[in-house]
Amino acid sequence: YWMLIYSLRHSILILGLIFLPAIGILIFMKQFNLLANIIDEYAKGNFDYTISDKYINTVFAKQFDNLYQVRNSVQRAIKEKIKSEHLKTELITNVSHDLKTPLTSILNYAQIMKNQNDTLKNKQYIDKIIHHVNRLQKLTEDVLISSKASSGNIRVQKKEINCAEILAQAISEFDQKFKAQKLKIIVNGVNERLLILADGDLLWRILNNLFTNITKYALAKTRVYINVKEDDDKVYIIIENVSKAALNISEEELMERFVQGDASRNQEGSGLGLSIVKSLVELQDGHFNLNITGDYFQVEITFKKVIKK
Repeated sequence: YWMLIYSLRHSILILGLIFLPAIGILIFMKQFNLLANIIDEYAKGNFDYTISDKYINTVFAKQFDNLYQVRNSVQRAIKEKIKSEHLKTELITNVSHDLKTPLTSILNYAQIMKNQNDTLKNKQYIDKIIHHVNRLQKLTEDVLISSKASSGNIRVQKKEINCAEILAQAISEFDQKFKAQKLKIIVNGVNERLLILADGDLLWRILNNLFTNITKYALAKTRVYINVKEDDDKVYIIIENVSKAALNISEEELMERFVQGDASRNQEGSGLGLSIVKSLVELQDGHFNLNITGDYFQVEITFKKVIKK
């Protein structure tokens, strides 16, 4: 190459034609070397390695961008994997706790009954055993329906449902529990003729889970608002209440299965309630939204509105 330049040194034009591709080749090799360095670092697992934009030629900008996109995808996959492993650990821990507690109580009460002949006390212990058996049954049902709902393996039969009627029925069903907590239920915006398209059984379970959460976690002697809104084709059921304590947890975290707002898990339950609600709403082509601000708790479920012609 240098001999070629020396022999043609008196021809400026030819020298220029030789230098231009040479410079292009040098730029290409430099960029190729930068790409190779990035790939080497990523191969070592150093995904934080980057190169300043000032070293990247505009011709190769797309290649560098594609490489960074691959890096970002790998990082997201790693984070999801770590999160998944964490959730598996939490699931095993929480399910073990939720199963162990009632089983231990059943065993203890049975042992006490075995060692005494007091009929009255034995009846009380039998009641407690039945209570804990029901807890186990509820946990088993929640796990089963959560699995089916998340996989979409539930038969959905949507039909026209009167929104005011099903809300009134659900509120009536929980009336004694609301009164026990001195919760005042205030319903706003209900149109007596408003119809939604939903599966009656699944909608009932949705309201049952939401109201159960309220009786467990709402601050006693406060108001619970149930606001019904509608537009041209949708109906929005918005439930608002104040929690007993500030929920130091994000909406996304609270939606994870086997996660409870009560981190100490003093409340009876599986932590599956909201996860089940979200899955059941979406199975009916609805939308679920959760909003947490300090001790303020809001759930919004949306269904298709039935329009009568």
